[in-house]
Amino acid sequence: MGEQVEWFANKAKNLIGTIALTKTGKSWNFVVLRRNKLGNFQICDSGKNFFNLRQTMVQFRYAMAAAKNSRQEVLPSSD
Repeated sequence: MGEQVEWFANKAKNLIGTIALTKTGKSWNFVVLRRNKLGNFQICDSGKNFFNLRQTMVQFRYAMAAAKNSRQEVLPSSD
């Protein structure tokens, strides 16, 4: 994912996300994590290869809003 630049969370702290710059510094990525029924964070959405921080922030905010309003349950991983 690269070097994490910013972290975000909702008030309940059950939805978090981060924005990162790739190691080469040529593109931006983000990931949104949501707690599952067991209380563990799991990836809910991600985006990669954005050209600038502004574009990344717009897509990240859409992803955070969609994850907050989604009723889809994040299932525990089957490790």
